[in-house]
Amino acid sequence: MFIVCARGAYPHCVLFGKRSCFVALGRTSVPSIGGLGVRLYPIGMTYLCVFECCICIFYDTLIVPKHKRKCMHLLSSNPKKLEEYARYGLSLEMREGEDLPEVDGNIEEIALYKAQMAGPGAVVEDTVVIVDGAIWNDIKWKKHLLPNFHGKSIVQVITLGYNTGTHIELYQARLEGTVTTPTSERAEAFGFDAYLIPKGETLSLDELEQINRKDEYSPRRWAAEALKNNTPLSVTPIDDIPQWSGAWQNAETASVKIKL
Repeated sequence: MFIVCARGAYPHCVLFGKRSCFVALGRTSVPSIGGLGVRLYPIGMTYLCVFECCICIFYDTLIVPKHKRKCMHLLSSNPKKLEEYARYGLSLEMREGEDLPEVDGNIEEIALYKAQMAGPGAVVEDTVVIVDGAIWNDIKWKKHLLPNFHGKSIVQVITLGYNTGTHIELYQARLEGTVTTPTSERAEAFGFDAYLIPKGETLSLDELEQINRKDEYSPRRWAAEALKNNTPLSVTPIDDIPQWSGAWQNAETASVKIKL
């Protein structure tokens, strides 16, 4: 007997001998599989499957099956970002929109709640940087501080959140590097690219962009590939996401708090 189950994911195929059945996850029990009763016990991101025949197998790897995604659109107010995703071959309907309010939480929580607010079919991106070991989840407001950390470590974390209508899938990629201070910053420079030198390189991301080599070090491309290949960091049922009760980033401008 071989069983594949992952908590919070879509229906997974269960191989029972040579027969193939499906388990509807998100429930605590399933009437029968091949005539046998089964109960699913949630444990972390996985399920323990217990059959009436008393044979149990625990499989602790999160696996999301290939499935068709319809009407996916990338919600962003940044045309440059939309341009990069198109370059990476991500099949998305590009939809520009206003920036969503962002919770002042950890790296995954920010993307999780943004995707929930964006609605079904939406893909949202959140960028966080870790500078000298400290997490900056509001880099857009702190970019001017980067020269103070010249020569220090920096990690760019890109997290994509996809709202399926029933679940939020998160896809994440990271790029390690060093903070640099550009002598002059191009007006065309994207985000803080001029301040980040990837590990093993001598040029900043902005300088690499000018010689068509930025994609070699792009966590945005790696996250897009994870989305295309259906290899999420996590999958969370929307009904299991609690109402956010914490602080919000840039609270003075995010005057409207969307009820989730």
